[in-house]
Amino acid sequence: MRKDFIFGMNIHNKGYEAYPQKFENECSDICKDLGMDIIRFNFNPTDDETFEYAIHTAKHYKDNGFKFMLCMDYPWWEDRSEEWFYEYFKSVAERMKGYVDYYQVFNEIDVTAMTGDNGGLYNHGDGLIIDNYNPKYIDKAVTAVKGALRGVKAGDPDVITCVNFSWWHTKILELLDENGCKWDVTGCDWYSEMEEISSVEHLMAWHERRFPGREVIFCECNWRMNATEHDLFLAKGAKAFGPEVRDACQAVWISDFINLLKSGKCPNVIGCIFYELVDQIAYGENHGEAMYGFMRCKRDGADKVPKPAYYVLKNKIAEIKKEIK
Repeated sequence: MRKDFIFGMNIHNKGYEAYPQKFENECSDICKDLGMDIIRFNFNPTDDETFEYAIHTAKHYKDNGFKFMLCMDYPWWEDRSEEWFYEYFKSVAERMKGYVDYYQVFNEIDVTAMTGDNGGLYNHGDGLIIDNYNPKYIDKAVTAVKGALRGVKAGDPDVITCVNFSWWHTKILELLDENGCKWDVTGCDWYSEMEEISSVEHLMAWHERRFPGREVIFCECNWRMNATEHDLFLAKGAKAFGPEVRDACQAVWISDFINLLKSGKCPNVIGCIFYELVDQIAYGENHGEAMYGFMRCKRDGADKVPKPAYYVLKNKIAEIKKEIK
């Protein structure tokens, strides 16, 4: 594993019940304990008040020794021109200059671009071909990303830009490239239900062939429960797929994923940011994002308790950093 490899954690903004601003010191202390190098934070500042909050948050984590990635998950599907996105992202980069190390422009645009006009998938497929994407949304995605990337670099030429995708939704990266979009590092979101971990090696090899020399960072990564795993477990005679089983599965998967990164089989990967710090039970226990955390907590983020995966992650990172010094 490369000596400059970075580990990170996703932390949401104060609009999420489990991440009130009053816990920012606690969150940064926890991330220090885990050995994190970078914080990924989703927010779209638009006025003086929201810029003040965004700058405060970025400065807090920078002052505590972290790199900072601002994930601007702006609702790109609205009818805006390339120049509108250019001006907006330029204004953000100018005002946030010095506080942000990485800008991720939008989030999982591949997923929305594969959505039908009335919801659901536009055309079932794995994202490798153009027919899997809705022509209306894919055109908007290209327009938005191109303008945003230009704007960020105009506002802060030295910052690192990132465009992310998930699973094998690779065609959208090719389309962005073919339409003149220029980004520095590719972000990849990978969760347990997508495929076996070994498939990551093949995906990274594809990326190196298609974008030689361009590095990759996992912007979201974790184990998550889904219906298939739930049904499979019940079929083996289990009475319930409860917290203990879920926590154990997460811990094993995190260990296996880090082992792949450590193996050196994905040399173009420069970092991995895990999703996310705490559970968000406000969504409801069966919601897709309710139980991703490395820590259990109350609805408002109080009384955090580490899960088994927390200790696996902490120990793995400590071992790796000791080895690559």
